[in-house]
Formats: sequence, C-alpha cells, structure tokens
Amino acid sequence: MKKIFLLFSLLLFIHAENINIEKLKIDCDNGDSASCLILSEKFNLFSENQRLNYKYKACYYKNKKACRTIGNDYDLYCRLGNKNACKLVFIVFKQGCNIGDGISCGKIGEIYLFNYKIYGINKNELIAIKSFKKGCNIGDGVSCTYLGYIYENGIKVKPNKKLYLKFYKKACSLNNSAACVKLGFIYYKNEKLRAKYFEKACKLGDNKSCFYIGSFYANGNGVKEDYQKALEYYKISCNSEPNIGDSCNELGTLYEDGKGVKKSISVAEYYYKKACDLKSSAGCENYKMLKSGKKLFTEHVIPFIFD
Repeated sequence: MKKIFLLFSLLLFIHAENINIEKLKIDCDNGDSASCLILSEKFNLFSENQRLNYKYKACYYKNKKACRTIGNDYDLYCRLGNKNACKLVFIVFKQGCNIGDGISCGKIGEIYLFNYKIYGINKNELIAIKSFKKGCNIGDGVSCTYLGYIYENGIKVKPNKKLYLKFYKKACSLNNSAACVKLGFIYYKNEKLRAKYFEKACKLGDNKSCFYIGSFYANGNGVKEDYQKALEYYKISCNSEPNIGDSCNELGTLYEDGKGVKKSISVAEYYYKKACDLKSSAGCENYKMLKSGKKLFTEHVIPFIFD
C-alpha cells in the first residue's frame, strides 16, 4: 500500500511539473522574461540549443541577467571557433548594456580593448572607454577598474592621476578586489592607507593581500600590532586557494613562538612543512632547522612593500 501511495505521489508531482512547464512556455511566448530564464535553466528537459534560445528570448525581453549570461555563453563558443556566436555576443551584450546591465557594458569594452583579435575586429580604444564609462556609471566595478587603468597608462587619453585614483577608489568601493590591491600598492608609502586597502582586498578573496595584512598586524605596520589578527589572516592565505606558502611559514613562527596562540612545536612543524611544500624557501629552512633540533633563529618573510 505504501509503495502504491509513493507511486501515486510521484505521478502527481510529474503531472504538476508538466503543467508548470507548459505555463512557463506560454508566459515566455507572451513576453515574460523571467519565465524564459527559468526554462533556460531546465538542464534535464531541454537541449543546449533550446536552452540558449530561451535565454536569448529572455534577453530580448530585457532581462539583464539573461543578456549577461548568454553573452558569456556565446563568448565561449566564439573562442571555440563559432563565427556566428561571435556576432551574437555583440547583440546580447549591447542589449544588456542598453537596458542597464553594467557588466554587459564592461564586456563590450573588454572586447574592443583586449579581445578584438578573437572577434576579428579592429582595436577601438574610444569605444572601449565609452563602454567602460557607461558600465562604471551603472555600478560595475570591473569597468571602473579598467577606466583607472586607462587613465593611469594614458590609453587614448592624457594620463591623469586624479581620475585614475577616482576610478580605482570607486571600483574598490564596488568590491572589486583588483582595484583595492592596486590602491594598496599606489599608497605603499602610506602605512594606514595601504593596510586599509589590502585588508579590504583580502576580505574580497585576494589571498596575497591576506598575507600582506597579516604581516602588517604581526609587525604593527599601519595598524595596531595584533598577533591574533595576524594569525587569522595568515590562516586564510595559507589554507585557501591559491595557497600562499609564505603565509604558512609565518603561521609556523607564531605557533613556534606562542604569539597570539598557544605555543605548539608540532603545529609549527606542520605549517613549516606545508610552507616548504608550497615552495617557500623560508618555510623549508625553518622546517629543516626545527627537525634537526638546531634552531638558531627563525626565518621570516617580510613583504617587499615594507621597503
């Protein structure tokens, strides 16, 4: 009886799902972009071409996400040699940009400034700048970062420090980690500002920045010395991909010396070995000395930006 009930429930579910799919198809045909987008994500029901067609419809009906994602799909096919896809990339990204998707505007800029050869078109910095400006104004951090790069390097414009700082800062405020890293290096002589930007970049997922800010907290550079915070940032950088071997080494030193954490030679040895495996020369040296029992000093890695 239980099996019959389960089978009946399954049949009811399938029937309801079929009714729902038919309704989505009708709504999509009537111009509802959200329904088209949902249909494009039904991997088990439709072929790749069918799903692309639904996504294209959603973009045509002014769905920003659809324009952006199908643009990326066509971009991939274009790179694989599909010439028709190369033409469609422009159509959907232009549509996305025109309806207010900043990422789509930025993608157009990237094509004209960097990827023009893939698309068989001429490089056009002015179109790229126009597209990046529109994307940045809408709120795309990547577009703002590219504008910073353009004004820093004088690409079809006069180099302008005031403008490139403005765009890098806006991009960083829009959570673009690359722009935050760039600002960290621009302000490398200002300890407080470089710490501010590298800390934000770390929180946005840039592991090298986590190593930098960990070093700042361990040495009191631009921030109050805090071994527990140094430990926190070193752990992120050591244990998350791409793993930074020098951060593992610095973790080892904290455990060996008992700074910000309970002293543990075994844990220090673990991190030194991990650092060595990740090609940190300081990690290899510390691991070798610790294992031999002849630890005369501790090898530290100091970021070059302290110079």
